Amino acid sequence: MSVGANYPAYQPVPTSYDYDAALTEAGDTTDKYTHIRMTISKYKKLPSIPIPPNTPKYAYGAVHMKFVSTVTSILKILSPNGPIRSKHPLSMEQVCQWYGFMLYRHQFKKSFTKGLLIARGVRDRAIVLVNQMNVGILSRTGRLNLTLNVQAGQTLDILVENQGRINFGNSINDNKKGLILDVTISNEVLVDWEMFPLNFSKVEDELLNSVILGSTEMKKNLHGFITPSVFMGQFTTPKTMKTMADTFLKLDGWRKGQVFVNGYNLGRYWPVMGPQNTLYVPGCYLNPYPNLNTVMVVELEQSPCNTQENFLLDDPEQNEVNDLLMEYMRIQYDCSVMFVDVPIINGTTPH
Repeated sequence: MSVGANYPAYQPVPTSYDYDAALTEAGDTTDKYTHIRMTISKYKKLPSIPIPPNTPKYAYGAVHMKFVSTVTSILKILSPNGPIRSKHPLSMEQVCQWYGFMLYRHQFKKSFTKGLLIARGVRDRAIVLVNQMNVGILSRTGRLNLTLNVQAGQTLDILVENQGRINFGNSINDNKKGLILDVTISNEVLVDWEMFPLNFSKVEDELLNSVILGSTEMKKNLHGFITPSVFMGQFTTPKTMKTMADTFLKLDGWRKGQVFVNGYNLGRYWPVMGPQNTLYVPGCYLNPYPNLNTVMVVELEQSPCNTQENFLLDDPEQNEVNDLLMEYMRIQYDCSVMFVDVPIINGTTPH
């Protein structure tokens, strides 16, 4: 959550710094390291110090994930001190939320038909919800307005993500995050806000034991975008493994979000933007057998976790077709993450 960003043309940096580095995040040497060493040796005698061998990696395999809750349904857990109230939106810095996410909430006092919602002060990316349903995405590098039909009394939630602070150049002091300007709809300024600073670290146990869970279900709009949600899964390491090996987490089918393993923040994933498709998991983060390891995914936009029953046919004579549908859904929409032993950090990008 604390990576930087390039500027001008705001460009968040990937979680991994492995791209073209001499040493990987795991501390392994690369071909580039070897070439650098060879080049230096042409001009200066190298010390006779042995190069440590690369550490072993392990593919722990697939971990089945289950929907836990929408983010908006567990605000008491994610923001235990409750909301901060203000007439106008406050930046993340004003409420000491230095990294990550903050949810801004407003209740409409009147109805709007085809009202143009404008949020020019989004820093940096925001999911917009009306009555907990995803109605669009706003971004400082893209669209900053949405057309909405809303009724008086409905709730507007804007979940804002800090994607990284500008770390060089003449805009280095222009680094406020959250909503840094007023939000308007049909040229009317929206006032009276609640702000929830969100903390996803070290909440797995409370989420697993919470009586809130199971009272909500995954919400998805007509375009397949979900209400930001939490998914969790658990696994054990091999019984014979004495020392936990490093690994890499691959999230095929997941679109954009944040991942935690045993409470440790691995970083953010956004494979459709690339180039990073895996997240490094140090072995020291993992618990040895028989202790459980917990994976928590905070998915913001789209997950592969569809309800298979929604695709089945009602006719009992179509059991064979249903079996094929179930198999297709299992392959196409496997609600899992995968621990692999090789990183993928050079994936395709849209640019």
